[in-house]
Amino acid sequence: MTSKFDAGTDAFTLLEVSEADAPQSVQAIYRDIRRLSGVPMVALIFRHIATYPEIFEEVWKSIGPLFRGGRIQDAAWRIARSVSLDKPLPGLEPAARDMLGLAGRDLEMVQNTLDAFNRANPVNLLAVLSLLARVQSDAPPVAPQHGDDWRPPPAIPGPLPQMISPQTMAPSLRWLVNDFGFGDRSKLDPVVPSLFRHLAHWPRYLAALHVSLLPRFRDHSIARASNDLQKAMIREAAIVATNLPPLKRFASTPQLLDTVSQFSRDTIPMMTVIGHAMRESLA
Repeated sequence: MTSKFDAGTDAFTLLEVSEADAPQSVQAIYRDIRRLSGVPMVALIFRHIATYPEIFEEVWKSIGPLFRGGRIQDAAWRIARSVSLDKPLPGLEPAARDMLGLAGRDLEMVQNTLDAFNRANPVNLLAVLSLLARVQSDAPPVAPQHGDDWRPPPAIPGPLPQMISPQTMAPSLRWLVNDFGFGDRSKLDPVVPSLFRHLAHWPRYLAALHVSLLPRFRDHSIARASNDLQKAMIREAAIVATNLPPLKRFASTPQLLDTVSQFSRDTIPMMTVIGHAMRESLA
């Protein structure tokens, strides 16, 4: 995989508001998302929505109460547990892990990163599908029914390994990460999943993962599992959406709707399936 890709350009990345650079109003929402999901990071899809500050506030005002009551998280985690690959990825033996740089603290950091994304991705998927379902409906919202005693699970230990910017990756690594979708291999996708940006500190592990995932793409088992997950989440989202107030600003921004739709259709379901398979191979 070679290209004249310029590592110094922003042309191939999705705009986002990083956790480090977010203004106070966005930081407050980010803190809520992390705490209520029990994870030490905020997903790329929310970091992208935050580039539209007024819309981000509208979105969180709409769906935040369901997060605080655990409605989104409990349903998302339940659905995610029911979906898996037909055949698991090969397990990595200790000697192989050592060769890939996964030993001691490195292995712990990778496992924590996978645990965090495996907890967050299903929640993110159900949340954005619920927002999209609300946009498609003009029905008046129904007040949600939930108790006040819900508590998020203990947070997964952080901090996670620092994300590597796509612009600073070596071209060979940037193209390797780009190829994990096994789609159009002739161009760079502006969406670089955060999980791979965290794990880019271990390029040999990503290279081995690339080899083990390719057969699962070729036999369509990842596509089947991703589709099953998305369909189950869509059914749940239709119910969740009845509890959401209208989203006027969100609904009137076609470009953002297109991006969120792409994430809910392709990126998040696939990364949820892949993330669980990766974690099982490191058990």
